[in-house]
Amino acid sequence: MRNKMTKRKSIFALIAIFSVNLAYMADLVVIPAADSIYSAFPNAPISVLNFILSGPQLITIFSAILAPFFMKKFSKKHIIILAFAAFVVAASSCALVLNVYFIACMRAIVGLCSGILMSTAMALIVEMYRDDEAKCSAVMGYYNSSMNAFGVVLPLIAGILCVRQWNYVFYEYLLGIPLLILMFFALPYTPPEYSGNGEAESKQGAAVKLPTLRIVSMLFSIIILGIVFNFITYQSSMYIAENNLGDAAFAGIVSSIGCVAGVFAGLIFGKAYEKLKKWLITAIYLLLVLGYLGASVIHGPVWFCVCLFIMGIAYGGSMSYYFAYATTFVPESKNSSVTAWITSCVSIGTFLCTYCSNALQQVFRVNTLLALCPIYAGIAGAGVVLTLIASKTINKA
Repeated sequence: MRNKMTKRKSIFALIAIFSVNLAYMADLVVIPAADSIYSAFPNAPISVLNFILSGPQLITIFSAILAPFFMKKFSKKHIIILAFAAFVVAASSCALVLNVYFIACMRAIVGLCSGILMSTAMALIVEMYRDDEAKCSAVMGYYNSSMNAFGVVLPLIAGILCVRQWNYVFYEYLLGIPLLILMFFALPYTPPEYSGNGEAESKQGAAVKLPTLRIVSMLFSIIILGIVFNFITYQSSMYIAENNLGDAAFAGIVSSIGCVAGVFAGLIFGKAYEKLKKWLITAIYLLLVLGYLGASVIHGPVWFCVCLFIMGIAYGGSMSYYFAYATTFVPESKNSSVTAWITSCVSIGTFLCTYCSNALQQVFRVNTLLALCPIYAGIAGAGVVLTLIASKTINKA
């Protein structure tokens, strides 16, 4: 497809695809207003209030899996435009109707659109650059770099709006209107993946055999990476308070460090993947080991920021790695399905991170987050060993 597009059109198409990250990073707009939302609805069920904050991430797990079914029937361009339009309407309308149940319902729609959008956007990148592995991996790195850039900017704007009034944070989603216009004109049209020849497709599907073991091990690794990394990012403010590293203002700065590291990781990913290929995932786990070993020792706020930056590079690289790596062994006809599974597993790891840390505290009978850091370093160390074994096994195969 890329050969049919001019360089200028390709650039605008990629900007339009990267804009999808406004939806995937949408939760970061709400987080600065979390305390105000709880205060605004003191009589609302706590489960509903919790859903407003984290519910979309849960729904993304399931909505990502729906995307391949739509891609078989509709163009990826049309799916992205319709899902993004629904996202903008649902997300921004929360500023107008100050009813806790209405907001919860709209946030559910946000989660539904988010999973569909990310899966479809990544599948579109694969389709655009399917004949150029190096270019495809580089673009995936840029995509995840843009995702983290949204992660830096969105909460900063939301913090300013929240000072005026808590529900004003939802107006930030109106940024999606000009982005939607860009998508309409810039996204390339791709035909539905379903050919219309049922008999031919059935024979093709029967002939294609998925490397099940490699796919399952890859998806399991994605979930583990999400659990390990997001433990420290989601609970960084508690780690800071527990170890007297700073105040709430410092915690706010720290919350963006992982995203800044992710931007850096995305920019260098193409070259790193070109040099290391499948060995890159071992390096990613090794960086997590170093980060958590560093966080196991208190050396002041700057030291903690450095540790978090190292782990942010690791996780940012992993987000690009698995999407790029899957294209090297998954049959072309199954790319969209595997892309959706990867997206779903990213959300599963994020959703499970706090539950797993609570479980580890009970199993190892520790009460502090600091005491958990060596345990997470050990889990990441197991990842180093297992990925080394897996890579050697693949070489022999």
